Amino acid sequence: MADQVTIDTGMVQRMVKDARFVRLLPAIRTLQTQSGQQAKKAGCSSCSRKARPTFTNDQLWTAVRNTLGQVKASPDIKQQLKSLLAAKQLRFKYKTPAGTKLVVEIL
Repeated sequence: MADQVTIDTGMVQRMVKDARFVRLLPAIRTLQTQSGQQAKKAGCSSCSRKARPTFTNDQLWTAVRNTLGQVKASPDIKQQLKSLLAAKQLRFKYKTPAGTKLVVEIL
């Protein structure tokens, strides 16, 4: 189990492709809906890959902030996310809505 897992734009892009995260986190589900791509089921082979979705930086930063809000609001979601990521702590790295400042929060 990892001590700390960082949730940033790269992690969000990976989460969009995984059905477990899409089911757990409404912010990831929203981002996936915007991309128009279905998440792969856990364990699918690479032969069923589809084109990569493209997101703007604003969409990704918003998804990280919204995920943080959901995790803070629900201890159940926080615990499930930690178990999916096999982490003891979650580290959220995101930019403010104005895009001027990088913020790091550890839960």
